[in-house]
Amino acid sequence: MHVYDDKRRMVVRASVFIPKGCEIFHSYTRIIWGTPVRLYKLLKTKHFFCKCARCCDPTEFGTYMSSIYCKKCKGKVIPVNPLKMECDWTCEDCKNVMAGAQVGEFMMILGSALKSCDNDGVPEVLKFLNGKLLNLVPETNQIVVEIKSKALWTLGHSEGFTWKELPTELLYVKKKFCEDIVSLLEKLRTGMCKMRGLVLFELYECSQELNSRVEKPSYETFQEAQRYLDEAAEILKYDVSAPDPLRSKKCQPRPFREVAKLTTQPLSVPECSQCWIGTNIFSSLQKKKESRNPGLNMNRRHMQ
Repeated sequence: MHVYDDKRRMVVRASVFIPKGCEIFHSYTRIIWGTPVRLYKLLKTKHFFCKCARCCDPTEFGTYMSSIYCKKCKGKVIPVNPLKMECDWTCEDCKNVMAGAQVGEFMMILGSALKSCDNDGVPEVLKFLNGKLLNLVPETNQIVVEIKSKALWTLGHSEGFTWKELPTELLYVKKKFCEDIVSLLEKLRTGMCKMRGLVLFELYECSQELNSRVEKPSYETFQEAQRYLDEAAEILKYDVSAPDPLRSKKCQPRPFREVAKLTTQPLSVPECSQCWIGTNIFSSLQKKKESRNPGLNMNRRHMQ
């Protein structure tokens, strides 16, 4: 990963161990995008077609970030050849085949739903996530992960959802989302990437706030928060954009059974272009299909 320090110098660090003689990789896209979105973005902006291990794996290292549920058996539908954007998709369980354009249109509809979530409050977004969405796609699907990511940066930092205003129930929701994303990053083999550092710091803050609401927090939860803090500080120690307590090295573990308030800057994250990219990818696919078969009618019943 690369970051900039307070002297405007670029600091480049390997997020994973690189054996001697091995190829060095760098991600030009958001790591929580699924393969079709990343491939399209790279092709349009960097003018190359990625063939890394993740892009070549239909399951994306077992995360199924691009998968949807089969409408026949609810198994996971994956691409036959993930490097071909127009390939068919097949269910791992019943072997039912879906056209790539059909899967594409389905994801485009979900992308539009994600964009509409920007205008909804947190309760509405969580209701959509735990209701209809998880009946259509796996919990690690890129749309689900994007919603969790948005909620993660809202809870604790936005007006009406500051740490002291958050009900305990939402604190546990945020903690679960943080743990889910950390687990996902581990499966994606991203190592000590910047996103991991930021999410671990959020986990630390969340754990500390939960401890402050318990009369006698356990020593184990205190140690757990300390581990989150230590790793986040190590990952982000050179990053000038990191939360102030980490960057200035003033972030110390709060005394056991006595949790003081830390002052942090609201964390900024890149603007999500998931919906725009998804729309462009699958609009292109649809136009190609329709040019070959003018009578082609996309089936939207899978959303119903």
